[in-house]
Amino acid sequence: MNARVFRKILIPVSVVLLTTSLIFMFSNEKSSQGAKLSKSIKIVKTLGETKIYESPRELQEDADVIAHVKASDKRKHVNQEPDRNGAPLWYWTETEVEIQNLQQAKQDLQVGDNITIYEPYTVFTDSSDQQVQMINEDYNPINRNQEYLIFLKKHEDGGYMPLGVYQGKVNITEPIDQSNEQLSLEVKKEFQRLLGENVVE
Repeated sequence: MNARVFRKILIPVSVVLLTTSLIFMFSNEKSSQGAKLSKSIKIVKTLGETKIYESPRELQEDADVIAHVKASDKRKHVNQEPDRNGAPLWYWTETEVEIQNLQQAKQDLQVGDNITIYEPYTVFTDSSDQQVQMINEDYNPINRNQEYLIFLKKHEDGGYMPLGVYQGKVNITEPIDQSNEQLSLEVKKEFQRLLGENVVE
């Protein structure tokens, strides 16, 4: 993926450095609704501006793809232009998901296709051999073998990005993300046929 093209949606380290108060150390193995992390990982949470979606209709209007997907175990952390401490200036994670059901697609997609999601986080090892996860503060990574209802924008490099960073990813087989609770409930109710679920009260 072209790093220059991706700069519009990623947060440079200069912004991350302003969020040092949001750095936490975990001595035990932890998976905060995301990919499993090894022991003693440092979590760096970043801040960034994004469009706020108020309703499922707004998500639907902006989405190139609306699909019920299941995550595979294929993912790749991409880290580019590391500084002297090993922290990347540009970063993302490429996660492969399989389409289970399709509501809307502006591209030629069908059930059973695999697509790549560009997630706003990464994992890397810094110059002191410390493992670090760098992630948007409101985002929870896609978990292996879990299912999601996603609203995506096609990137010119071929992958897809969730709308509104975290708002376009709704958990189906996991508890709803607290950062996206109200919108997630409305989305699940609106798209219950796509999910094969009963009405969500």
